[in-house]
Amino acid sequence: MRFSAYFEEAARLSAADPARAGELLREAEAHSLAGVPEHLNLCARIWMEHLKNRDNAMRCLLLNECRTAPDDQAALLEITEAYLVIVRDFSSAERCFKKALAARSAEPERLRAFLEKYGRKGKNDAFYLGSANI
Repeated sequence: MRFSAYFEEAARLSAADPARAGELLREAEAHSLAGVPEHLNLCARIWMEHLKNRDNAMRCLLLNECRTAPDDQAALLEITEAYLVIVRDFSSAERCFKKALAARSAEPERLRAFLEKYGRKGKNDAFYLGSANI
């Protein structure tokens, strides 16, 4: 089965056969590549949006965060965005964002774009990313 077919089939089966959809997502997770954060981000999206299973969506994102190289800022920013958009978990997003800031492979333009999209000015805002000097 093509990798993308796991997601297509899981989404299609989510209403009629959620157990089989979950099995397909587990298979997709097993075939996901550590260097490609989109794989597990997509697993999390299907868990959340089609199967309404936040726990498994969070598990996918945490696995993604844990197996991402600590110096891969681009991947860590993708995972941070997934925490924000897919599961709306701000504490996990903040933790992952701090890892992205500490990454040696800094990408200033990508970080700047991320902050323009998700950063907030004050600590009273819903998601405060702190002060990132870029």
